Amino acid sequence: MKKITLLAALFAGFAMNAQTTIFEDDFESYDDFAIDNVGDWTLIDVDLLPTYGYTAYDWPNIYQPIPFIVFNSTATTPPIEPDGSQDWTAYSGVKAMTSIASVPDGTTNANNDWLISPQITLGLSGNILSFWAKATDPLYTVETFNVAVSVAGTDPNDFAIIAAGLEPSGIDWEEFTVNLDAFAGQDVNIAINHVASDQFGFQVDDFKVTADVLSVNDEAFQGFKHFVANGQLNLSANTAMERVALYNMLGQEVVSQKLASNNETVNIAGLQSGVYIATVSIEGASKTFRIVKN
Repeated sequence: MKKITLLAALFAGFAMNAQTTIFEDDFESYDDFAIDNVGDWTLIDVDLLPTYGYTAYDWPNIYQPIPFIVFNSTATTPPIEPDGSQDWTAYSGVKAMTSIASVPDGTTNANNDWLISPQITLGLSGNILSFWAKATDPLYTVETFNVAVSVAGTDPNDFAIIAAGLEPSGIDWEEFTVNLDAFAGQDVNIAINHVASDQFGFQVDDFKVTADVLSVNDEAFQGFKHFVANGQLNLSANTAMERVALYNMLGQEVVSQKLASNNETVNIAGLQSGVYIATVSIEGASKTFRIVKN
């Protein structure tokens, strides 16, 4: 029983990493109805078409060709109260980034508006984008949009679409999540590209990027590699290693060796062929893995 317990203990401790927020914005700090100078965000109107509005309400730049706008439904004239025919309220606070439908001109018939984040350095793993989105009018809910990523800046031509043809289900806020691990460890700009045709209003709020928190073991063992060749276990790491131990499948320690550098070799020529469990220590942390001795 002790031997089984030892083997189980060597492989225990693999748990899901906690998440940390590496970027978030609820858009509350920006001026009402701003269409530029929105912090470090980049707002681009590619379609350049006039936009829809209301005769009963007014706000700055209504009907004009505009990109996403910092929309505050409590600051329009008069305030737009949500009812069954419309809802322009933010998910949190009073402001949401909003793309208002462009008026088709027969040549260009859809929005092409870009909400582009500041540059964000993604984590090494577990990178997730989350945000809330919705339509503003229950009769015009086909508010199609894409999520795209660029590693080359904020020019729309530099973005790769990673989630295409997304749509909110209606005028109720809905959370969207997109995995960003294809760009792990890189500096990126993330874009929401509104491409709906002749709808009314598309809103985005509470934009957040999270990533896995590196555990003590993850940090210590960045760059760690191992392989077996010519009767030796070869070890390398970014940080000097301290100790290695090998156990057979009965849980018996068969090798124990002190280490002192980031490149080490362990003689295993005398071991019988088979599977062994190795543990390596670095700065008090340990990593367990299997090796095969032929």
